[in-house]
Amino acid sequence: MLAHIPGDLRRTDALFRLAEEAADGSAINVVHLIYKNKPYGGHYKDYEFSIDTMREHWESGLEDIRDSFSNRAWFDVPSREQGFVTHDVHRLPGSGSRSDRDVLVYPLGAERKIAA
Repeated sequence: MLAHIPGDLRRTDALFRLAEEAADGSAINVVHLIYKNKPYGGHYKDYEFSIDTMREHWESGLEDIRDSFSNRAWFDVPSREQGFVTHDVHRLPGSGSRSDRDVLVYPLGAERKIAA
């Protein structure tokens, strides 16, 4: 997008200089570690912090971390075209990929054709 802004404006406007710094082409992987409620959890989950409950939460988190690390490809640097990729061990099987690294990425300026 910045390529469409005249060069003199990009050089003189602080906002555009900041945008150019932010758009440096970095590639980032984000691995979601989000606690998923248990089916037996009830309304008390917001204030129940017993040692048993906390250990269960921590063990669940550790299991998610181990599951995430078992997907070694998630830690490969994404292509510049993808740039920002998210992964989540809790994305439901059959609802698409657990990683958006597999999402088709169109090069900038490429036309996207949608089948009717």
